[in-house]
This record gives sequence, C-alpha cells and structure tokens, in this order.
Amino acid sequence: MTFRQMRTTSIAGRLEAAIIAATVTLILPAAAFITLPYAFYDDLRASRDGTVFTPLVGNGENDLTTSHVGRNLHSVSNSISQRPSIALCHVPAFFRWSQKADEGYVDVSSEAYGGAAAALLAMHHFNNGIASIAPALDGIHTKCPIRLTMENIDSQSSGIKAVRELTRMITRSPNDVAMPQPCAVLGSSWSGTTKKMATVTGVYDLLQVTPSASSVALDNMGEYPLFTRTHPSDASMAELSVEYLHRILNVHFFAQLYIDNDFGSTYHTAVVKRAAEYGMVVKSVSFRPGAEMDEIEEALVQLKETGYNYFLGIFFSGDYERIMDKAAEVGVAGEGRFWMFNGALASAFVNGETALNNGKSSQPTSACSVC
Repeated sequence: MTFRQMRTTSIAGRLEAAIIAATVTLILPAAAFITLPYAFYDDLRASRDGTVFTPLVGNGENDLTTSHVGRNLHSVSNSISQRPSIALCHVPAFFRWSQKADEGYVDVSSEAYGGAAAALLAMHHFNNGIASIAPALDGIHTKCPIRLTMENIDSQSSGIKAVRELTRMITRSPNDVAMPQPCAVLGSSWSGTTKKMATVTGVYDLLQVTPSASSVALDNMGEYPLFTRTHPSDASMAELSVEYLHRILNVHFFAQLYIDNDFGSTYHTAVVKRAAEYGMVVKSVSFRPGAEMDEIEEALVQLKETGYNYFLGIFFSGDYERIMDKAAEVGVAGEGRFWMFNGALASAFVNGETALNNGKSSQPTSACSVC
C-alpha cells in the first residue's frame, strides 16, 4: 500500500468513524439487502414519508446551525419503517461538458458523458455492494453505513467557474437535504482546474478524487492535503513510456517532441531522467504553445536529422493533425517510423478525433498511446 493509498484509507476511516459515532447503525444480514435503483438515494433525499435527516458536520457531531461551511453528511432514520440508519454522502462530479470559445461556448461533452456514467455506475455498485467490476465492493453495503448521491457540474475547464460552483455548494445550508453540501468531490479532468479546486477542498476537509488530472504538482500534500487520483502523474506516464521502449521494444536511441509548457517540460524531464538510468540516448526538441507551422517544421527537421525511428509525441489533440501531417511530409512519420503518444491524446484516439484514425495522415505510422 502506497502512502497516498494509506492517506485515502485514513480519510475514509475518519468519515465512517464520524458516522458510526453519530448514528445507531443496524447491520442486516446480506440476504436482507436487495439491489436498489440508481436514483433510489437521490429520491430518498426528496422523501417526505417520515424520514428524518440530521446533518453530520466536522467531526461527526450534530450541528443544526445554518453557518457551517465544509464537509457534511446526512444521517437518515425513519421511525415508521424502522429501516437501518445510514448516512448520505453527496459527491458532486466536475467534468468538462462545454468550453468557452470565441463566440459563446462549444460542446466538448464526449469525455464528460463517459466520466459521469462511470462515476454513476461506481456509486451504484458501492451503494449495493456489487462486485462484478471491483471485487473489494462485495457486500460493502452490509458493513459500511454510507450511501452516495451525485450531482453533475460543468467545469468548462475554468478554475474560476469550478471554484465558484464548489463554493456555492459548500455554503449551502447544512439542513438542505435536496440540495446538500458535499462530503467529497470528484474531478476535475484537467490539472489547472483541479489545482484550484484542491486548494479549496483541502481547506474545507473535503476528499477530492480525480480520474485524469496528471500534474506532478498535485503530489504536493502540503498544498493539496486531501487530494488523490486514480490516474498516474505526468512523470509516471513518462517513466512508463521509457519502460516500454526499453523493455518491450529494446530501443536504445529515440527522440521526443514536446510542447514547452508545464505539462510538456515535466514529461520531458522525467523521460530524460529514466532513459539515463538505462543508458538510452534521447534527443529532445520542443515547440511553443500555439507555434506557427514554420516552428513545427523546424522541430520536425531536427528529429529527422537524428536518423532515429522511434519518437515520443508530448502534446495535445489540438496539435496532433498538423504535426503528424507535417511529420509525414518531412519524413519522420510513415512506414518504418514508430510514434508513442502521451495520455493527453488517449481520448482523442478513442473518440476518433485524430488524423491517425480518420485516414488523413499521408503515410501509415505505427503508434500507441500511453495513458
């Protein structure tokens, strides 16, 4: 178990301990539980059938004031049905559904639909102890009194927008069950937005988990004490790229083309460091964000001059088509050339958004995406 896993486990333990201390929990035999609909606990929040909801804030002590800001759960009990006491934990999911453009906003929801559906499925499995995907969830609903509900938020890849929405949520009334304060946060997809959110979640005692934000800066637990992720960092992906070239392809010489920003520079540095450990020779060439085609062509010519056949592409899907079309013209893409791309391009390959998938590249190029 890694230190980060230990930290996450500790946070989950604190949440469960607070709930158990503040509620009388009745655990029924596994046979007494049935699989409930996806919206069951969301509908329960709107229930008016004698259900009693009690806020659980801070260290788990009841606080019925309207001034609490931060993590909150709701203890649920029903004097009529005598059903077991549980606690509802609301988890807003921040994904990029739209993005600001020159005129208004554009729909970029392809990733968000998949991410939101996966999150909803994961919460459904947790709430019902379904182990078909994650064996560790088998019967967890008979042992843990927490049930999860979800709310989708469009981050628009904007730190200001995401933090504004998060602030609006944590300042809701602790007694509002239908529109509750969060007890944890999912997202966002992008590192720049996630870092701004993670500062706020750290202040207000909210566990934050992201499926894709990969900046190495987010490993700083002093700045982001309650942040964790299910996706490797940029440095980890870079190391995996070198491992694949070295161990699987037996490559000794390769070059990398990277975008000269925080993401690209971090990735590039990690590649050079790991390659040096294996005695591999690396030629690194950069280009500026938003570079004109003459700068791109000059960088590709430098790659060609190496005489190498293996290349790492460290840039985003918006640059892929123009770079790879020009690479084919210059002679560093096509038959006999192998390109490996970073995780930032993975979704573009899956969604068919790249020249490699739509047949626009003038020459076939062996390629894979590390994610």
